[in-house]
Amino acid sequence: MIMQCVYVYPLELIEAVVPWLAQTVPSLPSSVEQLLLLALPPPGVASQLVNRQQRYLTLWPVAYGDSAAETAAALAPRDTCPVLDQALVRQVNTPVSFDDLFAIEAAMFPEGHRYDVGIIWSDADPTPALSGLRDRLAQAPSLMSEILVAVTPPPTIDPSAREMAYSMAAPLYIGCYSVWDNVADDDANERWHHETLKSLEPITRGHYMGETDLLASPTRAAESLALGVWQRLQTIRQRYDPDEAFYGHIGQT
Repeated sequence: MIMQCVYVYPLELIEAVVPWLAQTVPSLPSSVEQLLLLALPPPGVASQLVNRQQRYLTLWPVAYGDSAAETAAALAPRDTCPVLDQALVRQVNTPVSFDDLFAIEAAMFPEGHRYDVGIIWSDADPTPALSGLRDRLAQAPSLMSEILVAVTPPPTIDPSAREMAYSMAAPLYIGCYSVWDNVADDDANERWHHETLKSLEPITRGHYMGETDLLASPTRAAESLALGVWQRLQTIRQRYDPDEAFYGHIGQT
């Protein structure tokens, strides 16, 4: 049984919501994925808001279990938010399928627009990070641009993690999605996007290889893997493929 909840708060409540969230996430079962959006209201709840043309702080936890009761219990801590009474929208324990979840994401990131995307991993305190991103969003040229955040417990790293294709991980996953319509607006939106990612550099531990610009720097691919994995990969390549018959990562020889 898969269920989701949706809580929509005004952006000015970030400093009240995010510290509570950071404190409660470590105690959540691993069956819960906790996402945050700093964005226009998500599909399915916009009709419940007076102003649909402004960004909100949306909490979107999704959980699964062997029964409705088990899944609901996993999601129950989301109702302990100290400013729950100020939520503008509150949808609790809605059963969903994978098809439903894919459809929601497709609506949140629709085709036919222009995108620039960068995702970082960080160990930083999420409250000042998200407060700063809220201020950055206020300067975005496009109202469609948004921030997607996943807050997780500190990852448990064991030796097998070095074998993973995506070995980089940290408790804070921040995705900057710049979204706009017109070619004429490319420069302004790309400038805002790159400046926003630049502002995150002091707290950036690494990058998510699936959604990062591997041409941004000669070390970007290495920074998308756990410490030491890139060097190990190069050693293996030199041993088994010294003539470079196989392609490496984008941006690499």
